[in-house]
Amino acid sequence: MSQILIIDDDSFIAETISSLILHLGHIPTSALTLRDGLKQAGTNKFDLILLDVSLPDGNGLEIIPQLTILPNAPEVIIITGFGDTNGAALAITNGAWDYLVKGDSLHNIRLSLERALRYREARQKQPQAISLKRDDLIGESPAIKQLCDFIARAAGGTADILLTGATGTGKELAARTIHDNSPRQKQGFVVVDCAALPLNLSESTLFGSRRGAYTGADRDHEGLVAKADGGSLFFDEIGELSLEQQKVLLRVLQERSYRPLGDSKEKKSDFRLIAATNRDLEEMVQESTFRRDLYYRLNALDYTMPTLAERLEDIDLLAPYFINHFCKKNGAETKGFSPDLIETLKSYNWPGNIRELSQALEAAITMAGPEETLYSQHLAKHLRINLSQIKFAPGSRKPSQTLTKTHLEPLPTLAQFRQAAESEYFTQLLQQNRQNLKEALKISGLSRSRFYDLIKRHKLSLD
Repeated sequence: MSQILIIDDDSFIAETISSLILHLGHIPTSALTLRDGLKQAGTNKFDLILLDVSLPDGNGLEIIPQLTILPNAPEVIIITGFGDTNGAALAITNGAWDYLVKGDSLHNIRLSLERALRYREARQKQPQAISLKRDDLIGESPAIKQLCDFIARAAGGTADILLTGATGTGKELAARTIHDNSPRQKQGFVVVDCAALPLNLSESTLFGSRRGAYTGADRDHEGLVAKADGGSLFFDEIGELSLEQQKVLLRVLQERSYRPLGDSKEKKSDFRLIAATNRDLEEMVQESTFRRDLYYRLNALDYTMPTLAERLEDIDLLAPYFINHFCKKNGAETKGFSPDLIETLKSYNWPGNIRELSQALEAAITMAGPEETLYSQHLAKHLRINLSQIKFAPGSRKPSQTLTKTHLEPLPTLAQFRQAAESEYFTQLLQQNRQNLKEALKISGLSRSRFYDLIKRHKLSLD
């Protein structure tokens, strides 16, 4: 007998599904709003949650990450009145079991419900996962907990991995964490910087060379592929490889063998490939700048790294981490920090992500000198100017958001405020870049799929 929560403001739908659940021998509970649903989910141990998309106080798709990281981690099935491919993709990406339309037959709903419960029962019989070693992977936001879950699952396998996401989101750190939690952890983690891999030396760099293989080769040279034998080979910014370099890499991935320059014999290397890129490889395949066969080979396991803007709550942990790190690096006493510094950091959208945040805090420590406490005043001028411009940008302040002594209006929930601000941001972004969507995508700092998901969510037109 399972506990099942229905979050839907349509009483007819809720009652119909409740009757089905009772008929199957399970116990249904209903909630009419996201707020009530989250409260119920946080205080009771549900095995399954049936979640509507359009609710009075928000979009159900947005809370899936919060539901999937609950201590009891219920399965989630989206059930919506208006299905669409983007919504389905977002639901599955966020961790939902299935995406159903309310027009589906009760038979289909029943099948999905029973399959999800069988899956849950089988999963709970499995031994508990080993705790993740993640010393430098800082954060407790839903986005980071989802990433940690992916790392824990991926670390135990052998499939090639592709990490995508904007610059500065920590793709190499995620790759190292996968390696450090894998059976290969005692062997090497070898990094190949594809952006700095010379075309004329790529084969000797990767495969090594024998003495006399070319002019100046006065001794044997071991390549990066050989050094990764038994360990992990990390191709950073793999989207920067030329088509010729891609061809060479594809053969190595298929055979796990290579031939050093000047050698007549093939050699084997048992490595696991982890690749990363900030480019849209699928779009590059369409433009014939990235090999389709290599893309499919890399894309066995893929994950899109969250931007810092999607996990601003982690700044509460990231800021002290970086402050301690840079103080120690400079041989200085650890500095304290004021609440206004954290508030200021959390009000910025960080297009450079974690890398930009760490650099901003390192500069602030330098500017503070011998002072014991960091304030927002210690942040670089360009950052404070950007923050001021965001604060006073057209459309960023609305009458309902301004408090005065003579007219105090009720404040919206934080989720409602963020949704309104996000909608306003994308409206202005599209107005300013209507003829250049690539530029709009670049400015947003989002992945291509995430960008289009948000445009769809806010019902904005790209025409």
